[in-house]
Amino acid sequence: MGRIVELNLSGTAIKTLPESIWKMSHLTRLLLHDCPNLEKLPEISDSLTSHLGTLDISGCTRLKSIPELPASLTYLCARDCASLETISSWRDPKYNELDGSITGFYRFKNCLKLDEHTRNNIIADRLRIKIPYIQDIACLDTMYPGDEIPEWFSHQTDYGNSLHFHLPPNLFHDINHPRFKFVYCIVLLNRTGQNAFLGFEFKFKTNMNHDDCPYVYQTPLASVTLGTICPDHVFMCYWEIDLIRVFGAEWSSVYSNVIEASCRAVIEGEGVINWEIKKFGLELGNTWDTADKSKRRFGEFSGQPNAYQDIVGSRDPQINSKRIKASSND
Repeated sequence: MGRIVELNLSGTAIKTLPESIWKMSHLTRLLLHDCPNLEKLPEISDSLTSHLGTLDISGCTRLKSIPELPASLTYLCARDCASLETISSWRDPKYNELDGSITGFYRFKNCLKLDEHTRNNIIADRLRIKIPYIQDIACLDTMYPGDEIPEWFSHQTDYGNSLHFHLPPNLFHDINHPRFKFVYCIVLLNRTGQNAFLGFEFKFKTNMNHDDCPYVYQTPLASVTLGTICPDHVFMCYWEIDLIRVFGAEWSSVYSNVIEASCRAVIEGEGVINWEIKKFGLELGNTWDTADKSKRRFGEFSGQPNAYQDIVGSRDPQINSKRIKASSND
């Protein structure tokens, strides 16, 4: 069907799509948002979808299921799909499918009918499965209804927005390009639907400095407007911090002595009083670089109990004490 790269059927009255749509082997963007009568998507052929990167089905209120998704998909928006219950499966990436800098967003905001398997396995595991295949991650996040931190997060709270944990020895082995890599996960409650922003404060301790003089780093980690989320939703994101910005000129002398870290997640915005971070989780990413590369899913060598795992939760009455701003992006 020629070299069609983008197909936009948004806002139309279509009920389904013909299977022949997947014969568009050059199709990279399929836009179907706000199609209120759309009830079904055709099964996606493995051989014809290696280029499909964007699928927007937001506002398709009658769509109940999504067929197996291709590994090449980097943007999936299913916001406000009120009837959506299942995703049959999501293919694992191949080595050559995710070259270059990757930005990935997977949004299932207000898809409240999603079944437990879809939420807790197919969606929640997407970052865990995908990250080891990507050399350069610009941003990678997902949001879906739920009230649990996935089990593969080594550090997580039972309740609260704060974590303190010990770091493995020699975690930061790249002295010239030091990055603190991690995936964070929070369970959010929004009582009124007002917008707010997400920020973090990190404190690092070495075996050379005292408890009262930690290295502190504050950042608006999520360049996303959390928006009108109700009830509980899980937000998960991969991020990196340049440790030169934390330690400055001292980095070359302390990099092998960083032994502990703490992190506090905060909500900012005019409606902050109506938001609550119910649970918080963090999974270290630097260990993925040194792990056996044949174990492609980093859950195989992380997310398990170990000597460096600590779980500390707290209610934070000072959640509005620091003004942290971020740019908005739904």
